Amino acid sequence: MLSTYFAEGFPAQIVRWLSGIYFTDIGMKEAFIGRANWLGFPWLFKFLWAPLVDLWATKRKWMLWIEGLLTLLTLTLAFVSSFGPKGQGAASQPIEKLSWADLAQAIDPTTGLSHQTIVIIMIAIISVMALLSATHDIAIDAYYLEGIPDPLDQAVYSSLRVLGFRIAVIVVRSAMIAFAVWTWNFLAGAAILGVIFVGHLLFLPQTQSKRVATGLKEFLRSFATYLEQPRIALILAFMIAYKLGDELLFALNSTFLIRELGVTKPQMSWLSGVIGMAATIAGTVIGSIWIKRVGFKRALWPLTILMNINIWVYVWLAWARPMATDLSGLVTISVAHAYENIAKGLGDAAYLVFLLYTCKPEHKAGHYAIGSAIMGFGSIVISGFAGDLVEQMGYTSFYVLSFFASVPGMAIIPFLPIDEMIARRQAEAQK
Repeated sequence: MLSTYFAEGFPAQIVRWLSGIYFTDIGMKEAFIGRANWLGFPWLFKFLWAPLVDLWATKRKWMLWIEGLLTLLTLTLAFVSSFGPKGQGAASQPIEKLSWADLAQAIDPTTGLSHQTIVIIMIAIISVMALLSATHDIAIDAYYLEGIPDPLDQAVYSSLRVLGFRIAVIVVRSAMIAFAVWTWNFLAGAAILGVIFVGHLLFLPQTQSKRVATGLKEFLRSFATYLEQPRIALILAFMIAYKLGDELLFALNSTFLIRELGVTKPQMSWLSGVIGMAATIAGTVIGSIWIKRVGFKRALWPLTILMNINIWVYVWLAWARPMATDLSGLVTISVAHAYENIAKGLGDAAYLVFLLYTCKPEHKAGHYAIGSAIMGFGSIVISGFAGDLVEQMGYTSFYVLSFFASVPGMAIIPFLPIDEMIARRQAEAQK
């Protein structure tokens, strides 16, 4: 359980978080870094090719094939990153921002390739890793359901799933940006993936005696039944809009901290990997307990307000500019970052419960995948343009805009059929 879900979270964090730090460190402009958020699209649409994992081979083979390829690709990242633009190292001041034209003019003396070409190669490798990693998630989740078929046992082991994934997040966000040279960062990632691959090759048990094909017809039926819910248009609008403000806030979070507030990579390793992760987990736990005690309907508004009001903390940070180069500034940034992640966890708890209310028991896995994709679609699309907005209006105005982006989601809440959704779930549970 721990190793498979660590293996699920580790490459995903390399693609969706570490790549953004890399592009920030080598001096890419915000518009380019914002586009890196679109690397999340394979996770949104993975339900489209999920039936293929059932049709061919076993889940164990899928996992091993992909883990081997991810190891080789991360090793290739280490090799390619040794050429081209260099990062700021351990310094607190970022290098001069580079335009796409700047990269075309700079030539690597070893390979004779322009820095632009080398960055394109890096983007291509990371994009392939994104597709493979999303497919890897499908195989791991299916392997888990096959290996532990009893729903009660699945519930018992679910905490290990979360723990394994969270450990991967902490390792990437703490240890993997500790080196001043990116070649060593990616080499460390390749080494960890290689250990996972060899360990699974030797010790991962078989769980499937024969292939089970879900088929296109069952997939389409799952999609159709999801859209049969009452007021589905309103529900879909809410799912897309609910976290838009929060997602915009996070779109260039690391870039803002590094470039505007002088946070170094060593500081970023514990600020994001330890403080941020611990705060997110705490917020999610608090939000879940709150929902359980007072009910989802009563908890939704307070959790939503707390999630969105935190955006004004970052408005203040962008305006006041406390610098991480002195102790008082670093403490201020750390407290603000912790609060931001606690608030994010509160909103995540409400979001997850609402998603579960939209899933029917007979199509729970398919509905969850569809709902997750719908929830993330709007935020990923808009996050891709975050860099353009920052370049045009600056970070302070951008964070103010992020708050106003959260208003439509809050405005929909009074019109949601929450009572009907809860009643339907209760009736289905009794059946």
